[in-house]
Amino acid sequence: MSGFDIAEEIAAALAEAGEAVGDGPMMCTLKRAGEGDKLNPRNVGADGRPVRPVDTFHELVAVQGFQQVRDASGTLLTQQIRKVTVNATGVEPRDGDTIAIGVAMADAAEDTKYTRIEKVTPFAPGGTALSYDLELKS
Repeated sequence: MSGFDIAEEIAAALAEAGEAVGDGPMMCTLKRAGEGDKLNPRNVGADGRPVRPVDTFHELVAVQGFQQVRDASGTLLTQQIRKVTVNATGVEPRDGDTIAIGVAMADAAEDTKYTRIEKVTPFAPGGTALSYDLELKS
């Protein structure tokens, strides 16, 4: 069994977990800002008008959790860290991408609320990513 096969099984398990504890798989939409320099005057189309980099959207399956924060002495603080575990069978999330939790790509709209991804931690015990843990901005 390859690492990709295991990643597919984990993606299926994430969807199954969402069905078992919620209303179905928790679908999320990852939004990645368009590549390129938005202020570069040389980014022009054939008509001479500025060409803006286009954002891309990717659908992920996730489970969500919260982690309590402790200070240096071990005392629990009121702050929580929001974490999301997503499948690794599609795009690789990056720090700085944004994600809409619980919003399938087909349901994403102009007014959809996206949360910034502060930290991405791949779960890759054999070198192949099987899932990603995302720490989201509070």
